Amino acid sequence: MLASFLSRLSGKAFCTVGIALFFTSTDIAAQDREVSVTVYPNGLGLIRDMRTLEIAKGRSNLTFSRIARQINPTSVRVRSLTTPEQVSVLEQRFQHDPITSETLLARHAGQPVELWVEDSDTPVKGRLLETDGDVTLQEDGGRIHIIRRDTIRRFTVPGLPPGMGQEPTLFWMVDNTGNGGIHRLETGYLTSGMNWHAEYTAVINQTDNAMLFSGWASIDNRSGMTYDNAAITLVAGDVHQVSKAQPMAMMRTTMADMAMEGAAQFQEQRLFEYHSYTLDRRGTISDNGVVQLSLFPDTRTQATSQYVYDGGMQPDGVQTRLRLENKKTTGLGRAIPRGTVRIYQEDKQGRRQFVGEDRIKDLAVNETAYLTVGRAFDIIGERTQTDSRVLTKRSREESWEIVLRNHNKEAVAVRVVEHLQGPGWSIPRSSQKYEKLDAQTIEFTAQVPADGETTVTYSVTYRW
Repeated sequence: MLASFLSRLSGKAFCTVGIALFFTSTDIAAQDREVSVTVYPNGLGLIRDMRTLEIAKGRSNLTFSRIARQINPTSVRVRSLTTPEQVSVLEQRFQHDPITSETLLARHAGQPVELWVEDSDTPVKGRLLETDGDVTLQEDGGRIHIIRRDTIRRFTVPGLPPGMGQEPTLFWMVDNTGNGGIHRLETGYLTSGMNWHAEYTAVINQTDNAMLFSGWASIDNRSGMTYDNAAITLVAGDVHQVSKAQPMAMMRTTMADMAMEGAAQFQEQRLFEYHSYTLDRRGTISDNGVVQLSLFPDTRTQATSQYVYDGGMQPDGVQTRLRLENKKTTGLGRAIPRGTVRIYQEDKQGRRQFVGEDRIKDLAVNETAYLTVGRAFDIIGERTQTDSRVLTKRSREESWEIVLRNHNKEAVAVRVVEHLQGPGWSIPRSSQKYEKLDAQTIEFTAQVPADGETTVTYSVTYRW
């Protein structure tokens, strides 16, 4: 395959190729470099890169390297912090031509190449005519070879084309109307390939509603650049983009079973209609890696356990759910970004065992979240339609029976959720009171005794 050739290339041979896009150029290296990174949860990162350099008086050319491979060049903004009113960028160019087997072969159209096909030890030699689809070669005598691309094992080319293999680089033509000298230059740009998500651990108590709740932020960097000693800010919320970056496959990270203990490291604040979290120290975000940072440490709060039976939507059983109120009075009272909550409980030996997980949406202060832990083993629900009859040409009646059996040694309350078909309904008979949740949903609260059962019945009339 063509891709096998790429692994044999040595990057050291091409690191200085193709720099001369401008007549003369000053390379902005990493003198006194200071980087800040803002990561959004939709594959986007904002990089703010400050460096010290000398800018000559009048017009000159600058080369700016060591930037993210997935940079959006149209988002670049440059300014001199020393004399912002005197330095302006007149022209910008971006060059990044990575070495791949596909592009390397395509860039040698019209030149002599050698191809090794499948298991043959003898190369096919000729002038490369076409690489779009099948590969077409012409021998010196005029003979034409058409070779399927998937049969090519390796190939050789005369050399590396100018500019190919160069790291991503910005070239600027700047105009300095003031005196030449040292400037502090700030460059900001957007890059794709960055993402972050929150993950939470919740440890519930066996005997009461107490819970230990903590959060971690996982930053996944695939932007093509390592950010050393950077100021790090995370933004929670959906930032609208005219054309969103391609979604990146999120790396699933796992933490040791409750072995990581965190401390508060992020300062939260409002940012427009979002929430931002700024790390209280500088850190490193390595390329092609995931770093986990404590979003907030173990916080004591309250979570009420509930049993819910929704036989129409989840006929497989009664679900156990936790009700979590995000209030200061419960110990929380902070903006909680969306993420996965992994729920643990200590067994009789004091070991924390995993009991379930659920996703939590962005949870504002004073809002409530419901976390589904799993199916209750000892509480059984059965739902049966007992009758269906036509009343008139424009009405019919259905009757339903829900049987709940409790095999625990304690009585439980089960919330029974029923979904009705259409807005024109009424309930002429029911075994107990119900609450109307919305236009098509009602809920009963059934008390089920220890080692006993309770039956909920109701009839619903539909009119149209």
